[in-house]
Amino acid sequence: MPRNLREAAEILLTQVESNPAIEEEKVRAERELEELKKQAEAYEQKIRAVQRRVAENTSVPKTETNPAHQGLLFRQRNDVVRGIIMHEVLGPPRALKRRIR
Repeated sequence: MPRNLREAAEILLTQVESNPAIEEEKVRAERELEELKKQAEAYEQKIRAVQRRVAENTSVPKTETNPAHQGLLFRQRNDVVRGIIMHEVLGPPRALKRRIR
């Protein structure tokens, strides 16, 4: 039985140094830690790539001055709904439309 904390620490250190199973477990844990770090880096790269794609898609204003969107008929999602409403408003009156059944 150790008499003080220093003696207890020395006893534990000699036991750790003499036990090869502890060293093997330490090496295995270090290898596993390295693999997990590589996986974490790969996931971080995927996250950065997705964030870049999202930023590219949301940062470009969809206006008529943007040459990439000048030829598009529908620039926004609700443009289709607006088109249908304008067709009903500006189209021929309902009385002049043919009945389709």
